[in-house]
Amino acid sequence: MKNKPVEEQFIKERVQETFDRITASEELKKETLERMKKAQEEGEQLSDVKKKRKSSLWRYSALAAALLCTVGIWICFLRPTGASYVTPMEEGVYYDKVELKNGVIHFVNNKVAISITPNAGKVTIGQDEQEDKSDEIQAVDVLLLDDGGMISFDKIDQISLPEIAKDNWSYIGEQKIYVTVLKTEKMRFQAVYEKNGIAYEVIGTGTTQKEFIDFLYEKVME
Repeated sequence: MKNKPVEEQFIKERVQETFDRITASEELKKETLERMKKAQEEGEQLSDVKKKRKSSLWRYSALAAALLCTVGIWICFLRPTGASYVTPMEEGVYYDKVELKNGVIHFVNNKVAISITPNAGKVTIGQDEQEDKSDEIQAVDVLLLDDGGMISFDKIDQISLPEIAKDNWSYIGEQKIYVTVLKTEKMRFQAVYEKNGIAYEVIGTGTTQKEFIDFLYEKVME
């Protein structure tokens, strides 16, 4: 099979032979050849334009795909995915203070009662577990854990806190939170905070510190 350059040379020779046989003026032959050459050049230019368009389309498609991937990655990074810990959080170890990359959680031993008026009923933190009326609270969100623990999230009407030392406040980002722990048979954690003029309460019973912090972190960052 002949390659392309050989075929083109063969065609040019045949065209020249045909022109040599035509009994027409040299001027007409010259003009015809020029038109054929121009048509060929325009055809090559059109082919180049098509190639450039295809190349540009591929580049723009690749750029669009890259941008979509970048946006997807940034969305994943910006979406809250749980607390990022500095404290190692070893299993079975209790921590009075847990450091996060963007905050710190101080677990205050529940020696002073904290009165809270929730949406339904009344709870006083520091009471015996048997006297706990938290089952009367109609929580906004409840997480039931595989090991039987439970974490609840609720809006509350009023918080009556004692004088709190500066070192006893917890923070997630710039959000100020008061976190306490009641060391009963089942550990009971509680956090109260105010955000945009609304008071919230998170209570974890029979849960680990990490499970409680992750849940609290998600709610604060919403």
